[in-house]
Amino acid sequence: MREKVSDEQRKKQTTDRIKRFSRFPMVEDIGEVAKKIWRRPTFRAVEKPGGTEFIFSLRFSTLEKIKNLQPASFKMLFDAKRPNWERALKKAYQTTDYGKDSVKNVSGWLLFKVFAGALGILFEKAATSKEPYKDWVVGDAEAVKEAAKRKKRPPDLERKKWAKSVAACYDELRPHVKEL
Repeated sequence: MREKVSDEQRKKQTTDRIKRFSRFPMVEDIGEVAKKIWRRPTFRAVEKPGGTEFIFSLRFSTLEKIKNLQPASFKMLFDAKRPNWERALKKAYQTTDYGKDSVKNVSGWLLFKVFAGALGILFEKAATSKEPYKDWVVGDAEAVKEAAKRKKRPPDLERKKWAKSVAACYDELRPHVKEL
């Protein structure tokens, strides 16, 4: 009869394993690769006909770094039969959470702050220009950022409470409206 292994024992077994040369990469190996190669991306914005691109770049090939650091992990992850790297990144962007929110939402909000900050900088520059409109420019970059703040949506509980009270008022007033 086989004994049940507790979670603690299983964790200890995985951390106590002897690391030999020819073994398959495990979760910890992939995690270590991620931590070792990650660097803060550089940022640039490019204005093109039909759109503005916000570009975050790692100034090295992540595939080459993984291949050089852990060839076995590279072979396992990037075998030709598996989905490609770009598709995996796009899917992760769509599905990864940051706290209670999605990374997609959080990055959108943060980029809006960058966008509003850039408009504020240009607004301040307009105030110091020699153009005729500079006399009407009142305020600074902080004032522009403050004016660009978007209202946060009320919590769901509060919205449900308001919806119930509006529905109750509607039910109460409907017969009176029909009489009119």
